[in-house]
Amino acid sequence: MKKSLLIVASLLIGAYTSNAQIINPDFETWSTDALVASAKDPNLGSGSTGWWDFNMLNSSFAGSSPVSVFRDSVSPSPYSGKYYAKITTVALTTTSYNAVKAYGIPDTMGIVMTGNITGGLSGVKVKTGEPWGNRLTQFNFYYQYTPSGVDTASCSVVVSSTSGSTRTTLGAGQLKISKAASTWTLGTVNMTYIAAGLPDTIVVTFSSSSLQSKPQVGSTFLIDGVSTVDGVNEISVAPASVSVYPNPATNEVHFNITSSGITSYISVFDMTGQKVSTVDTHNNFATLNSSQLASGLYFYQLYDKAGSLMKTGKFSISK
Repeated sequence: MKKSLLIVASLLIGAYTSNAQIINPDFETWSTDALVASAKDPNLGSGSTGWWDFNMLNSSFAGSSPVSVFRDSVSPSPYSGKYYAKITTVALTTTSYNAVKAYGIPDTMGIVMTGNITGGLSGVKVKTGEPWGNRLTQFNFYYQYTPSGVDTASCSVVVSSTSGSTRTTLGAGQLKISKAASTWTLGTVNMTYIAAGLPDTIVVTFSSSSLQSKPQVGSTFLIDGVSTVDGVNEISVAPASVSVYPNPATNEVHFNITSSGITSYISVFDMTGQKVSTVDTHNNFATLNSSQLASGLYFYQLYDKAGSLMKTGKFSISK
């Protein structure tokens, strides 16, 4: 089954030291792939944490799949320096796919992600994420996109924290791009949080094709000029309590609200930070039709009539 990398990222174990700067944000630093001499990767080399791809799958022992990420250049750059990342969707060979499918990597893909990916005779090892210590509100980048047929590029961001052996997702966001862009365009991922506290890890995944269905070989995604807007540590909410039931739910989710203020609506988000529904409240009660939503964890935000956030919480759907 082809799984979203966001789900895999949110379950990974292992903390990093706090950091507040994306490594190599303008894609100026590249190294020669340790296994594929003809390919370059946007990082400091084997064992380093930064931007990683799956060019190593081009090596003969890993299945001889096509190279999917290239160092390219343009003048002038939309950000700074000379280079940017060119991500191209390729079809993996059976051997290559078997080496990475356990990590949720689809068999047709073009991906750049934060983390550390190593390969050798013992197999391919993927550890996504890099150190991060702030609650960012926006993740920005510049892009160009040329889809092959009907396709969708994306940028997904997940921030999480670790306590012992437990990793907790604090917030997430995703931007999907389905329209071609032949000039450098600003892309913005807006973050939504479901828990307070400071993160220690950020997972960023750029994909030139849909990670869920029908990726198209040949889709091309150019990326440069990554930047972030940081927010505050805690979620500011007005006094309110919400009883959510049944939890887990199947076809309907009910929200019973106790509040001194006048509530207006509830927005519901999936684990990628994508809004999936908005329901109005009536007499401090709301019902969400969840029959078309997939099983998984969801979070909600309750707003008053002025549009101010009153309460944030989560629930699950199981079918």
